[in-house]
Amino acid sequence: MLTSFAGRERVLGLFDGLRLTDVCDAMDAVGLQDVGTMDRDIQPLWRDTEGFKHRIYGCALTVRFMPTDKRAPTFSSLEDYFKWKSDWYQKLANDHLMENIKPGDIIVIDAAGTGDVGFIGSNNSLAWVKAGANIVVTNAGCRDTDEIIKQQIPVYCRFISRGIRPGRLV
Repeated sequence: MLTSFAGRERVLGLFDGLRLTDVCDAMDAVGLQDVGTMDRDIQPLWRDTEGFKHRIYGCALTVRFMPTDKRAPTFSSLEDYFKWKSDWYQKLANDHLMENIKPGDIIVIDAAGTGDVGFIGSNNSLAWVKAGANIVVTNAGCRDTDEIIKQQIPVYCRFISRGIRPGRLV
């Protein structure tokens, strides 16, 4: 595990400017065939074919979301809903990513089987990148995609989704 900033910077510097093909060929040469590969269904929301800002390299910061059996109740007011939603994020679905992001991290989210939940959106992806993450990758969905594309936030996902986490996953 690379815990020192200098060690992380050194390793990240070794990958700067390399093409995917260079890295794959090198991994094959040292016996790491089919290691570190990403599912072909996971694609970038946008591609920068001039500056290649959509490229992936960095240290993985991983999190897993799971479907929940705690469904949303019926609310008598909008205020009750917003309180419940806030409690959900603070108590049940706090991913603790913000406090762990280091410069150059790739946020990798495993959320397979969580359905059509858009837990990556413009708000959290912008915050993660502002905190130092290079990119966000998930094997599930992303929402608010127009804003993400306009802001050129590097997000790779399997599909475009809708709903939010509360009542759907933890």
